[in-house]
Order: sequence, then C-alpha cells, then structure tokens
Amino acid sequence: MMLNLMFLFYFYFIFKILLIKFKKFQQELKPKCRDALKRIFVLCDNDQDGLLNDLELNTFQQETFGAPLTKNELEELKVVILDHEPEGVKNNGVTVKGFHFYFLKTKTKNCKY
Repeated sequence: MMLNLMFLFYFYFIFKILLIKFKKFQQELKPKCRDALKRIFVLCDNDQDGLLNDLELNTFQQETFGAPLTKNELEELKVVILDHEPEGVKNNGVTVKGFHFYFLKTKTKNCKY
C-alpha cells in the first residue's frame, strides 16, 4: 500500500512538472518568432495605425486559415485576448501583444483561440 502511494505521489509531481513546462512553453515566443510575428503584423496593418482593425484581422484570418470570422467571433476573440493580455486590444483594434496571444492560441489545436 505504501509503495502504491509513493508511486501516486511520484507520478503526480511528474505530471505537474510537465504541465508547468508545457504551459511555460506555450506562453513564450522566442525572439526570432516574435520578430517574424511583428513583421506579419506590420504587413497586415494596412492603415499603419499600429492596430489590426476588424477588416485587417479578418483578412489575416481568411488568408491564413481559409475562413473568415463573423462579427460575433471577432468580438469574442477580442474579449478572450483582453482576458489574457490586458494590452492586447486598444480602441477596438488588436495590438502587437494581442496578435502574439492570438498566434499562441491558434497554434494550439485544443484551444478555440
């Protein structure tokens, strides 16, 4: 019985360590990736105001994933970005920080955003 309990604790701690490492990996961008995303952001920012408005964001979505977002999905996306990145949305447009978050969530298959 004591041996089973030890194994249970061992696997629990291994699971927690792997989960923490996975979350850390998921939430960080390497500098080259961050630079590439910044360049993509600048290319998508047609009016060069430092924000992606609905049209610019939807154009990116269409070109990248082959399907546009509805108005409701765009608003939902902005809410999710704001919940996780307070500086991610400004004046109803997505900032570079919000775009980075958007990338992190769309590259993860299990997440809607």
